[in-house]
Amino acid sequence: MLDKTKFVKKTKLYSIAISSGVNDSVILDIGARYEERLSRNLTSIHPDEISKRFDGVKELLWTRKYDGEGVLVFYDQEMESFAFSAPSGRARLGLPVLDELSKKLKKVGINKALFRGELYLPLKKGVHRPTVADVVRVSFGSNDEDIATLRLALFDIVMLDGEDMRDDGDSFLEEWDKLEGLVGTSHKDLVHRVEGAKVPGGEIKKLFDREVGSGEEGLVVRLLDKPECYKIKPRQT
Repeated sequence: MLDKTKFVKKTKLYSIAISSGVNDSVILDIGARYEERLSRNLTSIHPDEISKRFDGVKELLWTRKYDGEGVLVFYDQEMESFAFSAPSGRARLGLPVLDELSKKLKKVGINKALFRGELYLPLKKGVHRPTVADVVRVSFGSNDEDIATLRLALFDIVMLDGEDMRDDGDSFLEEWDKLEGLVGTSHKDLVHRVEGAKVPGGEIKKLFDREVGSGEEGLVVRLLDKPECYKIKPRQT
């Protein structure tokens, strides 16, 4: 599945392939199609639109907007886990977050899985909020301590033990609950489900103000009966 000649060793355990590190056409196609669909269903809205858009919605799902790099993560109990991008094939091996993910999934008896998540750096008091540029800088570097600070927040299950879970329909909450059982919700862990919860639509404005006020980038809001998601940030880029 991997072209090891494309990988450059950064530390004793960690290596990265800038492109074409994944050479399995099936998994690249699955990943690329997933990313296309995600992009199609994700709409950016201004904070001024929150009340008009969501106040009348009985229940929806909010999650934290991490300012990190979106990655697909492949796990197989018979091989080393890796994070990658599709269709470029950029891939990472040997990250501490991937090792922790493998341990968690083996513990609950998962044989093979494909997830979508966000590789990010946690907030630190008195320091500017880390951005995707910081994530890229750290992951392209050779500092073991910096690389060990990278975390992985999972927000969707793409495949799980042979089951195709891309068509969420109205069953996404089942995946949401399953993710909690697989990797937990503690943001102190290197790997966890994205922080979020089911709430009435009228609470989104308060949650947005809280998240942004604490230094986070914003929110992602997901409707429970449709595939549409909304990204809300103070500034749109």
